[in-house]
Amino acid sequence: MLDWLHQTTTYIETIMAAPISLTTATTLEQQAYLVALAMQTQELTIPIETRPNNTQLAFDTEAATVAITITLETQMTVAGGSAVIAAKPYLA
Repeated sequence: MLDWLHQTTTYIETIMAAPISLTTATTLEQQAYLVALAMQTQELTIPIETRPNNTQLAFDTEAATVAITITLETQMTVAGGSAVIAAKPYLA
């Protein structure tokens, strides 16, 4: 089972965009948390009347976990028998 997890993580790392300069995270989990935090911070710069609420971080201090929920508009394309789902630019 761990071999499958390693292969999946390696695959995800190869298809991810270039590292984001705002973080020096060394793991995928740290990177995900810091990106979500940056997205939430960026949302807060928008006036409250038009501010989206597409990024939520829920902290559980007893369990020492954080739940990250991000809602993004996506676009799906099919080429060569493969489906590709990509997120459209957010707060661009």
